[in-house]
Amino acid sequence: MSIPKPVVLVVALLLIAGTLLLVMPRTAVADGTLPPATWYAVVWQQNTNSLHWINANGEQASIPRPRLQNEASATSGVRLHISPNGRYLVVMAPLLDGREGIGFFDLQTGYFLQTHQTEPNEVFMWNGYYPSTISSTHFAVSLRNNTTTDWRIIAFELASGNVVAQLTNSDPTLPGNMPLSADWWPVVAHYDLDEGLGQTRVRFQMVTYPNAPDTTFPSFMWYPETTAIGPDALPFSMNTGFDIMPASGQVVYAWYDGNPPTPTATNTLSTQVAPNYAPVTVFVDGTAAPRYPRWLRGGQWIGYRTETGPYQPHWVITTPNGQNSVPLSPEIGSLYATADGFLAVDSINWRLMHMTTYPVEAFATSFGTTVFQGQPFTVIYTTPAEVGFSLPQVVEQQPNPGVNAAVGDAVQAPDQP
Repeated sequence: MSIPKPVVLVVALLLIAGTLLLVMPRTAVADGTLPPATWYAVVWQQNTNSLHWINANGEQASIPRPRLQNEASATSGVRLHISPNGRYLVVMAPLLDGREGIGFFDLQTGYFLQTHQTEPNEVFMWNGYYPSTISSTHFAVSLRNNTTTDWRIIAFELASGNVVAQLTNSDPTLPGNMPLSADWWPVVAHYDLDEGLGQTRVRFQMVTYPNAPDTTFPSFMWYPETTAIGPDALPFSMNTGFDIMPASGQVVYAWYDGNPPTPTATNTLSTQVAPNYAPVTVFVDGTAAPRYPRWLRGGQWIGYRTETGPYQPHWVITTPNGQNSVPLSPEIGSLYATADGFLAVDSINWRLMHMTTYPVEAFATSFGTTVFQGQPFTVIYTTPAEVGFSLPQVVEQQPNPGVNAAVGDAVQAPDQP
């Protein structure tokens, strides 16, 4: 007995579809449930203004990006940060009244916990890359008044959105060697736990404009719990970049030496357990400038971007001793760490690739497993190796009569006891 041709066609199509399901990343889970995984990445897709949760098996869930009700734009000027444990989303955005707003959103419940807005003429000073810390409980950001040039740093509690401490440029305890002129302002580099003192601390750098590549930026430590402040030794420039291992505090940083011992030793990539140990040089070159270093695979590898040569600009993967360096394709626009390797963004074809083996083929355009595809997008979070991801679900933004996301209060210092 022969099988009718329409039936054969249907069966063939079903087989093809089943094969595609086996090789393509998983699609979003409708109910927002996030299955347990070693790591998660969160992708912000700008053309749909949506957030997507991805692990090694592909996309697991997605929601519209939570918004302050009076945001001036869906994407322009918006800055997003997710706490190390993956639960709390910080949204900073320009508002329709010309101010900027900040909101603290609980991804597990779908509610804004609290929203604030800046004072008139005040803007958030954020460098666009905020290394995750072993503390999942707080967030700090600096603000600068463009009219008066006053500045302040505010520490928030993520679980409530409350202001817990504030440091201003008029604080009498500021060190005497801190730049206080109008063209200097602070940018928060790191919020972590000082294991030696058992206190949380905000590590920040004073920056100025314009910033020369060989500028030395002074850095400081502020302890919000005790209001103490002192000098720090973050060995990096805002222009060349840095990354900090959350558990050890080891810094990988790139820098330009304006007065090198030899004419060729001008660009350097180093690591340092700041400030207690001497730096270890990873890379030195007189022409290729390393930039934006990243710890990968829990500190086993280092990725950095270099900007000269026949295949430039491109990313390079190396080991902490600088051996076995492998360049990646110029199509790779950015790298992000996972506990088992790294994620690479193909910014031409807009693919997110997950890689766990090393070395990679030199100048490879495709490697590992593609876990997400869509254009354009930005990775705003990956689970730190030392933290772990425990968020069971994500929930879309819900109406919350207890928090007025359209107005918010002008963020102030906390009441003194």
